[in-house]
Amino acid sequence: MVSAVSPTTVLLGTAANFSVLAGSGITNTGPTTITGDVGTFPTTSETGFGSVTLHGTNHMGDSVTQGAKTDLVIAYNDAALRTPVTVPTELGGTTLTPGVYNSLSGTFGITGTLTLDGGGDPNAVFIFQTASTLITAASGSVVSLINGTRGCNVFWQVGSSATIDTYSTFVGNILAYTSITVNTGATVDGRVLALNGAVTLDSNTIGQTVDFDSIVLAPATSINPVGTSHTVTARVVGTGDPVVGSNVTFTVVSGPNAGLTGWNITGSNGQASFTYTSNGSPGTDTIQASFVNSQGATVTSNQVTKTWTTCTPKPTPTPTCTPKPTCTPKPTCTPKPTCTPRPTCAPTPTPSPTCTPRPTCAPTPTPKPTCTPKPTCAPTPTPTPTATPISKQEQIRTDVMNYIKTYHRETAQYTQGCSWTGGLVNTGTVGAATYKYLSNGWTVTITYPIVTNPVYTVTVTYVRPASWFMPAKVIVYWQGTWQNGAIGQTNYKYTP
Repeated sequence: MVSAVSPTTVLLGTAANFSVLAGSGITNTGPTTITGDVGTFPTTSETGFGSVTLHGTNHMGDSVTQGAKTDLVIAYNDAALRTPVTVPTELGGTTLTPGVYNSLSGTFGITGTLTLDGGGDPNAVFIFQTASTLITAASGSVVSLINGTRGCNVFWQVGSSATIDTYSTFVGNILAYTSITVNTGATVDGRVLALNGAVTLDSNTIGQTVDFDSIVLAPATSINPVGTSHTVTARVVGTGDPVVGSNVTFTVVSGPNAGLTGWNITGSNGQASFTYTSNGSPGTDTIQASFVNSQGATVTSNQVTKTWTTCTPKPTPTPTCTPKPTCTPKPTCTPKPTCTPRPTCAPTPTPSPTCTPRPTCAPTPTPKPTCTPKPTCAPTPTPTPTATPISKQEQIRTDVMNYIKTYHRETAQYTQGCSWTGGLVNTGTVGAATYKYLSNGWTVTITYPIVTNPVYTVTVTYVRPASWFMPAKVIVYWQGTWQNGAIGQTNYKYTP
């Protein structure tokens, strides 16, 4: 058994969603089954797909395929730049433990069975580097996984072309610089990803048939009064087993609380929870969760709903007491009086009225209005902007990029106008964290153990984008450490 130091995984990014990815077209003959997405760019031709059973999406040459090709360049260069242990060209009949391997001849062949022993670690990673070809033997080539090894963590970085011969049983992710040919009846438990050349298939079964990741969110629905809180729980599994230490992101995607987000780490049961309080508005929220699997692909959960209601209690009327009526005594009858005759009255003469002269009314003078002085408006002071604090990982990224620009001035032409995106990614490694930032061809990856005052391992690459007359290429590769503001360089390559 040959042993090496177990490496960290190779992040495929959006290319992880593809089982077949090509640069100059895809050709198929016979009944082929593909589990996963398919795409080809810049040549978008696809031949023989009438006999293909596809459990995924055929993106052909759309923007999704183009983004996956960019991520494939980064992954290929990452795998190619790892430090290897040299083993014989023929891998058949050997057993290897996790590590990075190459051969003196720059090629690999498999005749018989190659056994990959994960030693009980589901995160064990195997990386094979070839300067030229990878070729398996016809009808007698098998890659066998034991003791927890997962096919998604096996990578074959091929400097030119790979050939998986007839009826081979192959496992892993093939990242070929040129082309990939899978001959009659061969199966690939993994991915066939070609940077520049074509992918040729013939009656094959290709895709992630062993390693599946999923996330389920619960409860499916719930109703509560506004102003209260609500909790949802996500469960993450891989190959049927709980995934421990995975970073789960929760998002309220629509409803009165749309835009609320949170995150949590899965425990030993693969579960992570998120609790939030309503903003007081009635309505129905739609909630979703996601996580990034060990290959860098984002896996999204089902959507669940939460309905917030306004409950106004009906007032209880206060009873009104009706007083008991008081009895009125019956009146006593008064005897009718005797009428006295009325005397005859002499009429009173009406006096002649005397006319009173009407007084002359003097006009009331109109008062002159008094002008109210216009108040003087004091200018509104301009608030002083408050600087947005940055995280430690962003500070490390800034420190390292400044270091590279200061001590490697030949890189200055590529570092103008960087606008960074990215953040925490999940590598599937328990007890460690990885942050990844992207900007205009630059990639900064920061990995560190979750301990007090850790040493941060930083890898920086700049990839010149592909064009119609030349392929993509790594121009700058830098690796080093950062701790308490001190930077140590361990590797630097500049290949313009």
